[in-house]
Amino acid sequence: MMGSYRSVKDGKVEFYEICQIRQEGETLMMRIKHFHGDLKGWEEKDDTVEFPLVKIEKEAAYFEGWTIKKTSQDEIVMYVNVGSEGQVQEIEFKYKRKSL
Repeated sequence: MMGSYRSVKDGKVEFYEICQIRQEGETLMMRIKHFHGDLKGWEEKDDTVEFPLVKIEKEAAYFEGWTIKKTSQDEIVMYVNVGSEGQVQEIEFKYKRKSL
């Protein structure tokens, strides 16, 4: 499964993320690649940020530093730990399915 995210501030794209969740052996791995607004990569050419699966429940998937919870039929909430050691902050992202 893959997806993308775009962070916009004051009408300008700050950065993009391309995300992939794929099976590796008997578990899942979430990988993210970041790009500045001009599409120059944050990580080195072949590097990604990886979040190994920790646990799955009926309505939630827990990756190391990243949680995805289904809160209704059309909504999910993601909790992401950002920052470096000693200064980690949890950020909440709410997503709602749009009707076509």
